[in-house]
Amino acid sequence: MKKKIIGFIKDVAFQSAGCMHNSSFDLQIISNLDVPTKARKPKRVRSVFWSLSEVGEVKVNSDGATLGNPGKGRAGVVFRASDGLC
Repeated sequence: MKKKIIGFIKDVAFQSAGCMHNSSFDLQIISNLDVPTKARKPKRVRSVFWSLSEVGEVKVNSDGATLGNPGKGRAGVVFRASDGLC
């Protein structure tokens, strides 16, 4: 029975397309069960520069995020005039 359960866990882990977000204790258990794991890609950090718009223009900056797909989502928008004021 134990081998059957461990075999099932390994099969499900192999079919999983996502990354795991586990604590170190969780990873110890997973390692002891010889379940294959998938490493997450490191986050890419990049610098972004914002510049003022031309005189008489308004610059619009926006961003958004969702929790799951479909899931709850949020968005934010900033409007700035050429003098930098909102």
